[in-house]
Amino acid sequence: MDGLISFQQYLAEEQLDEGFVRSATLMVMAQRAKSSGDRAVASFQDGKRAAQSGETDKALAMLFDGLIAMRHQIGSSVSLELTGHLLASQTGQQLLKQK
Repeated sequence: MDGLISFQQYLAEEQLDEGFVRSATLMVMAQRAKSSGDRAVASFQDGKRAAQSGETDKALAMLFDGLIAMRHQIGSSVSLELTGHLLASQTGQQLLKQK
């Protein structure tokens, strides 16, 4: 384990590239949106199977789980869009200042 430093030590010694941090943030938000969408699809499919087998209560619960996952997906997508627009606006302003 020689040579390993803590994240705080790394931050003190190295400057993080702002563009990298922005890109990483956008990627995390996109992954959250996709994961929530995948959970919604799985819940809806499970609910469909439950409904076909006559398990009405289970099917209804899966439907609600799917709707909640869709709400999370929408929230993540809105965050992703807003962050992308804000970053583009900041970049545009920085370019205008350079001229």
